[in-house]
Amino acid sequence: VESIDLRGRPTDAARLLAERTNAAFDLARGPLLRVSLLRTDEDEHLLCLVLHHIIADGWSLNLLRAELATRYAAHLEGRTVALPELLPYTAYARGEREFAEGGEGSDAEAALAHWRERLA
Repeated sequence: VESIDLRGRPTDAARLLAERTNAAFDLARGPLLRVSLLRTDEDEHLLCLVLHHIIADGWSLNLLRAELATRYAAHLEGRTVALPELLPYTAYARGEREFAEGGEGSDAEAALAHWRERLA
């Protein structure tokens, strides 16, 4: 995490956020994630989290945002938060395979029909 002190320089904060969010990613060399913490006042910070869509989808970003917000709120209140146990990728892959192999009348078949219609 890059920490940058911008107290008293609000235009620099806006410029820096624009630079960070508009900078291209090098897919061959990375990194595909940039995190900057901008201190704009004694008790005010901006977290700039920029990542390439190849490493996270909308669902993942919503989960990340919710977890960050939960942990930050807990930190402000002086308490800790237990996050749900992480699901191993192998369990996720197994669940996806079982979903896909559901057969005729399955949710997978309905999902496939939906996307065939939408993308036709």
